[in-house]
Order: sequence, then structure tokens, then C-alpha cells
Amino acid sequence: MIDRIFRAYDIRGVYGKELTGEIARKIGYAAGLLIKEKDVIIGRDARDSSPLLAQAFADGIAKAGKNLIDAGMNPNPLVYFLCWYKHKPGVYVTASVDGSEYTLVKDIRKNQIFLVKVGDFIQKYINKKGNLKNFAVLSFNPENGKVSFKSIKNVFVHKINEPLYELKLKYGKSVKVTASHSVYVFRNNKLVCVPTSDLKVGDLVATADIIPNIVKVPRISLAKELWPYRNELRTIILSGPDIIKIRMKRLLSKRKKRIMLSEKGRQLLIKIRKEKGLSRSKAAKLIGISPVTIQRIELGRTRKFVREDCIRKYVQGLGLDADEFLKKFSLREKRFNGRWIDGRTLSTIKLKNLTKEEIKEIKDCKLHGKGYPKNSIPNIIELTPELMRLIGYYIAEGNLECKDRVCFTLVRGGHEKFIADDVIFCSEKCFNIKPKIYEVKGNRIKIVIDNVIVFGFFSKILKFENKNSSTKRLPGFVYTLPPELKINLLKGIFLGDGTIFHGSSHGIKFSTTSKELAVGISYLLMQLGVLHSFSRESNKKKNRRPVYNIFILRKEELKKIEDVWKDHWNSKSLSLTYKIRKKGYLKIGDLILLPIKEIKKVEPSSNYVYDFSVEGETFIAGIGGVCCHNSHNPPQYNGFKFIRSDGTSFIEEYKKLKKYVKEEFTCSGEFGIVTYENPLPLYKEKISEVLDIKGEVKLVAETYGGVVNVALPEVFKIADIKYEVLHSQIRGDFYGLRPEPKGENLIMLKQKVLEAEADFGVAFDGDADRAVFIDDTGRELTGSLAGIVYVKNLVKKGDVVVLTPDTSTALKELIENIGARIVWSRIGHGFIEEKVRDSKAVLGIEQSSHFYFGFLYPFSDGILSALLMARIVSEGVRISDVLKDVKVRPIDKLYIHAENDNVKKKVVREIAQQYPEAQKLEDGVKIYFEDGWVIVRESQTMPEINLVIEAATQKKLEQLKKQYIEYIKKLVRKYADK
Repeated sequence: MIDRIFRAYDIRGVYGKELTGEIARKIGYAAGLLIKEKDVIIGRDARDSSPLLAQAFADGIAKAGKNLIDAGMNPNPLVYFLCWYKHKPGVYVTASVDGSEYTLVKDIRKNQIFLVKVGDFIQKYINKKGNLKNFAVLSFNPENGKVSFKSIKNVFVHKINEPLYELKLKYGKSVKVTASHSVYVFRNNKLVCVPTSDLKVGDLVATADIIPNIVKVPRISLAKELWPYRNELRTIILSGPDIIKIRMKRLLSKRKKRIMLSEKGRQLLIKIRKEKGLSRSKAAKLIGISPVTIQRIELGRTRKFVREDCIRKYVQGLGLDADEFLKKFSLREKRFNGRWIDGRTLSTIKLKNLTKEEIKEIKDCKLHGKGYPKNSIPNIIELTPELMRLIGYYIAEGNLECKDRVCFTLVRGGHEKFIADDVIFCSEKCFNIKPKIYEVKGNRIKIVIDNVIVFGFFSKILKFENKNSSTKRLPGFVYTLPPELKINLLKGIFLGDGTIFHGSSHGIKFSTTSKELAVGISYLLMQLGVLHSFSRESNKKKNRRPVYNIFILRKEELKKIEDVWKDHWNSKSLSLTYKIRKKGYLKIGDLILLPIKEIKKVEPSSNYVYDFSVEGETFIAGIGGVCCHNSHNPPQYNGFKFIRSDGTSFIEEYKKLKKYVKEEFTCSGEFGIVTYENPLPLYKEKISEVLDIKGEVKLVAETYGGVVNVALPEVFKIADIKYEVLHSQIRGDFYGLRPEPKGENLIMLKQKVLEAEADFGVAFDGDADRAVFIDDTGRELTGSLAGIVYVKNLVKKGDVVVLTPDTSTALKELIENIGARIVWSRIGHGFIEEKVRDSKAVLGIEQSSHFYFGFLYPFSDGILSALLMARIVSEGVRISDVLKDVKVRPIDKLYIHAENDNVKKKVVREIAQQYPEAQKLEDGVKIYFEDGWVIVRESQTMPEINLVIEAATQKKLEQLKKQYIEYIKKLVRKYADK
């Protein structure tokens, strides 16, 4: 356990598991033996476990006779600062679901429920920057087991850097989760959150027994729903009262307004024309209208009403103000001659000729195909039991193989005769269309509804187009239907593809090769409160897809849905007189507890895992609704960073410290004392020396509820910066967010920067030693890009800048062009701090957005990074302008799981041997190409291999990523199997 928590430049582990209070006391005592100075400073971040670890550490170091200066809850840079300022050593206490899983999501605005793949839904939201407040996800209360929909607060996407496991439970329920992701398990008579890595076969996992329903029966407007596909459904024609209204409105809009002038007005126009010496023909030629029109305007005999535009043109041509003239001499006006309506309008119009605005007005009309007005279908479709059965039959037996036709292929006579008769009955009842019946080979018949409207309904509205037996799914609206309609839908599916069996077991079985359809049926049954089993079986036939089965065996469950199976040809064999089985599970509210049958390591569906964040951080996902907790480990992850008296971090000292911790020890007999000191006043005084804000600066800061909120208001006040803080209250759980400033965690900050028209945004990690910037255009800056801004404004010829090998080529070239000197450092804050200190560098830059301002002190400081960026901006600099002409090559960083540290070391060693010409790094290699480079190195904190790639183009980057990921994974498998 001790070996596991000691890393290259810190100590960290999961609190309560790898890092306990007893271990923290041992670390404290060992630190007292190692540190020579009498006084030691201690500070902590806002994690819930930090006060407990700090207290345990204090107990241990006091027993070693050391005095403790308690800096309290403060950002990491302030504690480092106090150590550097006081010249005393110190210590700082600080430190998912697979995308293919399913769940139900509620659209709050539309009051609808729909089935989604977790990854697809979250990625769609991120790509479209949708409003999360409009959606809710299935959640539960672990205290009473109540299942409900809760509003989504946020969504998360994490790159997979650990194993993914599939948990298989009784009744076939399952979910795929990462090793650190947690599910709810029944222990000590209550539900507790347990990481996957701590689970074992037999543990009782909470799953949904019944899930809530919203009863909403949609009324479908065929015209509105089919209009987006008007160019594909070109033969659809609409008729009826609303179509006549549209025709009349179109005709009215084309008619110009006509005006009758008074006698005085007409005489005035004649007078002015003659005064100008113009005849009607000359005036017509000069003004651009016909002599006949002028005659009608002036005389008003044959046609007293003349078009307004013609009168205006004539009046203005004579030099008069048209508005004033019409106001004074207009007697009457009209727009349309009513007797023309019948002759110039039709009662029909093609769907493809309607506009978006016109479609919104249509309710009362009928639709039919070209040449088939007798087969008209009302625009508004009601979801009836017959229509739901017809949809169910289609899912089981239907296809759209013929253009504009909906087909059902069945066995002639026999047990499918009931289905054939019911399909015909439902078609006539719902659409008033009698299907055609054709005989096909193999004693089969094909029932065909030959109607373009019905075809459009099934293909476009129900989304069955291009769906085969393995990709069919339930329509999106079924999860909000009343039980009667759900039962009829399931009846159609079951009669088509279901089985009744008896013998040692009695029950019914739904079978399908479509996983999404099977999962949808499962969630539908949960809404009906029907307990069922789920299984996947490989197809014995070669190259055939697996079959997904849903079993319902218990007598009381079969009775709940008797209408689903009672008309099955074999229903008489299913007797419900057998003895009711004893329930094989415990129940808490809406949840049941089921044992884990298998824990299996699996390959992820993508490189990412996904999370919803809701109040309470619980949600339901997977097959059968498994109760999960989101995978935000950081609040439970904690540890210690040790600080030397010069403000740099322990490195080699950790080896001695680990040795002392492993040894038995006895108290020295001399106990140290504890005093308290707040570093903030001293910190403010020191940084004010380098702050010279010349103009107005406006920024937005994302803190994730971290400890940086202790200091931000104070330091921004002395700099006179206008600012807005997101998540400004300190929260030990970080609001359920990951305090990791990158990717999806920056979405809100980017939006706020643009909305507020801020100069820039800055996001701090949990302990505030890092700062990730968003420029004035909403662009996320890598460490190298932000470093370019600093270098252009803070570095001059002859200065020293410390870089790590993973920073960009553009940054390196800029420093060289300025005439500054580069000192290279191993990746890791402890190593960089030493280089900054020893080389007297003015600046140190990491790709991870740690920035070291050596002209002040050697350690990284996210707060100072933000303040110095504000100083640069205050001088009239726009960050986007600074970076506008910088040719930055695309860079990506990936993490590949290596099973264990031994495998990790062997893989990196072999790659180094394969590339003897590569640059040797302390923990890996850097391989150069003509148009880029690749770094392969050991992670110092995890059993992972870090892969960093820079290439000339995105295309080349993707090629290198694919090549090296496959190469490294192959080596991992090679050494993991040994």
C-alpha cells in the first residue's frame, strides 16, 4: 500500500482506502525525522478529506518534536509562497460509464422521455452547445430507493486511462464502467457507493425495478412531420379547408392595393401636367408608365380604382410628395376583387410547394398520393391501440423494401393467420386503406399497404428507414404513452417475434438481433413494473449476429401483461396455475438488489467514458437500469506535496521518506507546538511589486468551487480587475465537477467569456497551481500558446526560459528568435522548479499550463499567472491578436493504460531500443521526424504510458496517433501476458 501511494514528486491515493488517517500519521512522523528544520508549515485545499489528513499528519509530525505553522485552507501557491518567504519547509494536503451504455432522458420542455446512448447524447450536447437545463436523467435517492428524473447539471467526457469492466448481475442486468467509477452496493444495511475496483462477485448491486412514466399521447401532424422530407416524398398532395385558405392568402398577397382619387386630386394632376407643357403621351414616356394608366388616374371613368404604385410613380414624376398627395386626395382603397377567387384558386397543393410558415398554419386537411385522392388520410394521426399494434407488427415482421410501400411478410395460414388478419384490420381502422395480399415463395404471403403517406409515416416519422432486423428500435415517443398503448405495442412485437415456453420453466420470451430494440423493450417493461431477465446468446450459424432475449417467467409478472401474450397461438400451453416462486431479491423503494454474477474486463467502445452530473450525483444506466455514481474521483483522491525551504518541491527526499514510513517508530518524547499564520497578506504585498495594471481589464474565472476562492477576491481587488467567478463558493465536492481545467470542463467558461465580452477567461485546477486560459474569441490555449503570450511580453534577449520536451516547436522557435536561452527540464513540477532556481530563469513553461515566474520565485502559481496575463492585456494587448500569426502545429496528448508499473517500464525501454537515434529523456524518448515528433514516456503517477505527438498537419497527427497507439498497445499486451 505504501509503495502504491508514493509517486515521483508527491504522495497520493484514494482517501479511506490507500491513504488512511493512520498512514497520514506515519507520514507525519517520518517527515519529522527527515526534515532538519524545527518549524514546518502545513496548508490544505478544500477537499472534504483534507482537514482529516492534515490533522493526522499534524499528530504524527508533532510526535517527532516539530513545531507546526498552520496556514489553514489556502491555495497551493500561497503555501509554497509562505515556505519560500519564511525560508521554512512545508507540506500541502491536496491531490467513469462507457459511451455505448443506454439510459432514459427526459426533455423537460416537451415533457417527453426517450432512450439514448449515453455517449451519443453527451457528445451531441457538447458539439451543439445545447442547454442542459432542458433535460433530466434517471436518478435515484440512495436513502429511500425512490427513482425519479433529475435535471442535468453538467456532462463530462473523460479520456480512458484505466481498465473498463462489465458488471453482469442476476437477471442479465449489466453496465460497463471504469475501475474508478462507482456503483451502489448494499452493505451494512444501507446503500453505499463503491468503486468498481473494490467490487467482488456476490456483492448486491442496486438496480431499478420500476421507473417513472409521463403520460403524454402525441397527436401527430403528418404535414408538419413529413414536410422536411418533401423532396423525397414529391407525390404527396394536400387538400382541404386549410389548403384553400393558403391558396387565397397567396393570391391576396400578389394583388396590389388600388386607390380611388377625389375629383380635386385628379384635376390638380391635370393642371400640373399642363403647366409643365406635357401631353399624356410625353408624360408617360418621361415618367415610365403607359398613357392609358395616366388617363385612368386623371379621368377616373372606366376604372375608378388604379394601382397605388402607379399613382405614386405618376405623382412623384410631376414633382409632388406622394404621401401627402394620397393622404389628402385618396377617397377609397381596395386590394382584391372577390369575384376572381373561385376561378384563380385550387383546393389542392403539393407538399413540396409549401413553405415552412405555411406548414405551421395547416391543421384541417387530408393527404394523398398523386392520382389517389380516394385514399386520403387525415392530417392529424391519433395513437390508438390498433396503430400501436400495427407498429409492433412492423418491428417484428415489416420492411420498406418496395418504394412507397409498407410490407409485412408472414407465413400463410397456420399460427400467423391471426397476425395477418389483425394487420389488415389495423390498417383499415387507422388509415382507411385495405392492404393488398401477395403470395410469395415458401408458403408465405406479403401484406402490402401501398400508400405514400403510410410509407412516409413508417419511414420518416417513426424513423424505420434503412433499418434492418439488427438495427430496428422503438419509436422515440413510446416511453410517454399510457400503459394500454405500451401493452399493444409489445403485443405486436411479441406475436411477431415472441415465444411461449413451458416445462421446467414457464414464461414468454422476446427475441431480436437488435440490441437497441432489446434495451428499449427492457426499459418499457420497467416502466410497466415487470421484472424480466436479459440475455445475449451467440448465433450458432456462421457470420450471424447475436440474439438478445428478454424472458418473463414469474407468474405475477406474466399476469401484469397478459394482454401481450394471450392471443399467441401457443398461449393455452402457458398455465398460470403453477406455484408462485419466492422472490429472489431484496427491495428498497423502487430498487431491487441483485448479486454480481461476473466482473469482466472489456474493450471500450471509444477512447472516452461519459458522465451525467445531477443533484446527488446518482444516475441509472446500462441494461436493466444499474444504479451508478458519477466518476468524479478528485474529491476522494488526496495526498501530500512536500516543499523545501526555497519554495521547490521534494524529489529525491520521497525515497527516504518512504523508507522511514515503512519502519516502526516510537515517539521522541518531545512534542511540537502548533501556531497559525495566514499567508494571504504577505502574498498580496509581494505580488503587488510586479503588478502594474495600466488599463481596464475584464476577466471570467472558473474555480470549480476550489480553494482558490479564498484568495481571488482579495488579489483581484488590489489589481483593480473587473471579474466574474464561476462556482465561487468553496465546496469540498467541487460541485460534483472534476477540477480539471480542460476540454468539456471549459465549455461554460468559454460561453461566459463570449457573453461578457471579457478580455480572457482563466480556469484553475483544484489547488490553483495551474491556470488554463481562454482568449477573447473563446479559444482554449494550451500551455505552449499561453507561453507564447508570456514570452512576447515578459522575455528579452539574454534571458533564460525553462521548457519541457512536450512544449510546441513554435514556442521554442520564438524564444530562439528573441535571443533568449532555453534550458530543458524533465516533465514534472519538482524538476522544473529546480531548473528555474538553478538557471535563474525568468520563466518556466509546461504544456500542462504550469507557469513558473522565476523573476519572483521558482514554483508554479496559477493566481500569479492570471494576474500577469491581466497586466499584459491592460497594456492594450489582445491575446487573439498576439497569436494570430503564430503557426502552431497540432499537438495531442494521450494516456495508454499499461496494466502495472513493471509493464510500463518494459514498454518504454523496448521503444527506446527500437529508436536508438531518438533523444533520450529521463523517463522516455523523443522521436523526431521531418514534420513532427513523438514523445513516449512513463507516467510518474499512474500505471500509464504518456504519448505526446506534434505534427505539421492534423491529418499527419491522426496517422501518427493511430500508428503509435497500436504499437504501444501491442507491446503492453506482450508484456502483460508474461
